[in-house]
Amino acid sequence: MKIHRVSSEFGRQCHSLLDGYKERLRQESSDYTLAAYCKESGVDYHKVIGWSSRQGYYVRNIKSEVFGMLPSDVPGPCETFVQFMPGPGSSPRSGASLKGVSIDFPDGVSLRLEECNCEGVITLLETYERRRAAREAECSL
Repeated sequence: MKIHRVSSEFGRQCHSLLDGYKERLRQESSDYTLAAYCKESGVDYHKVIGWSSRQGYYVRNIKSEVFGMLPSDVPGPCETFVQFMPGPGSSPRSGASLKGVSIDFPDGVSLRLEECNCEGVITLLETYERRRAAREAECSL
C-alpha cells in the first residue's frame, strides 16, 4: 500500500498506523485484526477504517500484500455461514436461552453475550449487517 499524498495530520497518523499494522501482521498471523491493533495503539478503529476505506485501502488488501495472496484469497465476510439448530432431544422454543455466545465479525468487532435467545442473536446479526452496509455505502459516496 502506497500513499502518495497525505493532506491531514490524521491521514498521516492513519498511514503510520497501517504501516505498523502490516509489520505486526508479519509477526502475528492473518487472524490478527486491525481493530485489535487500533485498540493496542489507542486509536479509534472506526475512524481509521472510515479513513482507509475512503482512501481505497482495505484490510483484505493489506493482508494479501503481507501474506502474498490475492485479495480474493483472504477470508472475508461472504465466507461465513451461521445456522442455529436445536440439539438432540430438544425442541426449538421461541424463548430458548443461549449462553456464552461469542461472535467475531470479520472487521475485528468481537461480541460476547452471556445469555440471549436465538431470535435476539439473529436480530443482532441482521442489524449489524445493515449498519455495516450503510457505513460502506456512505464511504463510497
